[in-house]
Amino acid sequence: MTRASAPRRSGDGILDPLPAGEHERVAAQRTGRRRALTLIFAALIGCNLAAALGVGLVEARRALERTGSDGALAKAVALFQPTDTNIPAVDLPRVLLTRAWVHWDARWYATIAKDGYWYVPDQQSPVAYFPAYPISIRALGALGLNRFVAGVLITMAMGCAGLFLFNRWATHLLGERTALRATGLFVVYPFAFFLFGAMYSDALYLCAAVGAFYALEKNKLAAAVLLGAVATAARPVAPAIVIGLVARRIELQYAAGERFGVKDLVPALAGVGLAAYMLFLQDRFGDALAFAHVQSAPGWDNLAGPQSYLKLRFWDLIVSKPTDSGTLLKAFHATIAISAIACAIPIWRRLSKGYAVYVAVAIGMPLLSSKDFMGLGRYTIAAFPVFAMLAVLLEQRPRMRRAFIAVSALAFLILSIAFGADNQVA
Repeated sequence: MTRASAPRRSGDGILDPLPAGEHERVAAQRTGRRRALTLIFAALIGCNLAAALGVGLVEARRALERTGSDGALAKAVALFQPTDTNIPAVDLPRVLLTRAWVHWDARWYATIAKDGYWYVPDQQSPVAYFPAYPISIRALGALGLNRFVAGVLITMAMGCAGLFLFNRWATHLLGERTALRATGLFVVYPFAFFLFGAMYSDALYLCAAVGAFYALEKNKLAAAVLLGAVATAARPVAPAIVIGLVARRIELQYAAGERFGVKDLVPALAGVGLAAYMLFLQDRFGDALAFAHVQSAPGWDNLAGPQSYLKLRFWDLIVSKPTDSGTLLKAFHATIAISAIACAIPIWRRLSKGYAVYVAVAIGMPLLSSKDFMGLGRYTIAAFPVFAMLAVLLEQRPRMRRAFIAVSALAFLILSIAFGADNQVA
């Protein structure tokens, strides 16, 4: 019988159970985690300061309007068109946290958390918004927390947790150094402010989705299914999670030399989140696909068909209002979305075929259905492998990487300010 090697002794004589070289690996992991958390919290603080500045612009505009000023300062403030629309709710606290982050779709999530779902065909209805996020808000509300404050805090917590899980997932695939760079690219992504406070469901989805894929990488199928179910109950891109998890599972098994078996389809059970919501809609309203059908309601106007597929409305804006700020913003969204789905090609070749499939579906679904590209910059958050691939592509191009980060960070801060001032930027 071979005798196990005895534990080494450290310099002070204490038994050291770690083998040679393990100390360096553990130290590198700790350093990587610490640096990743530093990046995440720095972005959280910077983003919230920027959004607070947006609230300040609202107050500045009001003050300038009272004095009748039309000078350079007034024009500078007007660039952001600050409005600070007050969502009609008696329990909406008029504090900095909610004034900065409770805008636009936040009212739908708050409504669902308080009053549940209703649906009137051909009218904008809350069934368009998936239940995981408002359920979380309602759960904190049951503990006595204001629903709007709860929504903002959930976003902050889930956004930071999701980015940290992303760092661990990327480390598993690419190593500490590249993972840290990928995390740095992600935290200054122009629309990453939706992970740092905005009362939207993107942060919860990201945390659950990355967690599901990370669990799959660690061969923890039960955790992958559970987290995947939360993700499919959080955002309409639910099919991307199911398809992506199954594709990656098959890829991992093939790489390990294992034969395909029924067990490899277990990740498909993550679709139970979507299935449960569809069953609820069928039982309550007689339409399991109400969340899709409501998209054509007046004001949303996302009609399935050539008008959306060919983006006719977007091209009309390009021709009629090429320099309008709204047109330029939509073009920015279009550029990001098209670049992101194009990343599926190098992801397929250099990272993972399973993740390439996930990215293609996660971006392809909203890209196909959107009438004018608006919002696709936010939807790209779901395609998190893109940021890992971007880090790989820029790894040997330090100057380009620094320039990219600088421009992205500037856009991130500007859009955070604009959102804080109640501009619709996604």
